[in-house]
Amino acid sequence: MPTTTGNDGSVRLAREVLAEAWHRYRRHLLPVVGLSLVGSAQRALVQFVGDDLAAPAAFALEAVTWGSRLLLVVLLWRWTIGSDARLRDVDLSECVRRLGRYARRQWPALLLQFAGLGVASLVFDTIPDLLVAPLVPPSGQAVYWAVLLAVKNPTIIAFSMVWMFALLHQALVRGADHRAGDDGKLLSERPAAG
Repeated sequence: MPTTTGNDGSVRLAREVLAEAWHRYRRHLLPVVGLSLVGSAQRALVQFVGDDLAAPAAFALEAVTWGSRLLLVVLLWRWTIGSDARLRDVDLSECVRRLGRYARRQWPALLLQFAGLGVASLVFDTIPDLLVAPLVPPSGQAVYWAVLLAVKNPTIIAFSMVWMFALLHQALVRGADHRAGDDGKLLSERPAAG
């Protein structure tokens, strides 16, 4: 029978992930925001230029945007997973086992994380789209979407990415067979790889 942490433990684990995500987001604010703004600039340019943008230019801009996102993912992995000495010698098959153990043991905390992500998406994405977008006249739609994406890419979207890496980190640490990481330490207090 799967074990859980109970309501208090689930909330504690969920809060731990959010605290770690906020810590990482603030600590690496400049590169996270800078790489996220590449996508903002590309989307804004596409909104303003639209069909006048030549296909090779559109492709090149999209490639640069995806390159910046990939670099952000690599950096987030390095800052969140790669910097933890407890995960230094963990191979892919062990990662998969740990993720499975975490999902079985800590499923209420996992559900809280995904519910939190869903609420954040609803509040910061869906509701503004439903309430604000209809108020913008057709002539201002390009500016509205450009501004919205310029704000969301380095904030909501970037923080969500950091959040998911913090959750992955917690799952890899707390999903260890010997329950490594269940010592009550915050993820940000972990030993550094080195």
